[in-house]
Amino acid sequence: MQFYKVWRIRKNDLMLTEEEQAVELTEAVLGQELLGGSGANTIVIISSFGVPNDRFGQIFGDNIYKANVAFDTSPLEEGTATARSIIRNCYEIRPS
Repeated sequence: MQFYKVWRIRKNDLMLTEEEQAVELTEAVLGQELLGGSGANTIVIISSFGVPNDRFGQIFGDNIYKANVAFDTSPLEEGTATARSIIRNCYEIRPS
């Protein structure tokens, strides 16, 4: 928590910075970094756990296949459903 107070950052906030501040923040966490981002993190999770055999898991697998990405992960028949994020107010959603 001290890190957040020193840098005046609210935990779990998205923050856009100029390059100079980004360099300073990076130096402040030197040795603690985990690189990747959402795309790389998604690949690691999927390869580790698999994709549920539900509607969203099938859509995900189809989209990966259509993008010509090698995807030989077998669908999971047990466990929880595919995780999802619902982001509101990005686009106007109209009923079909």
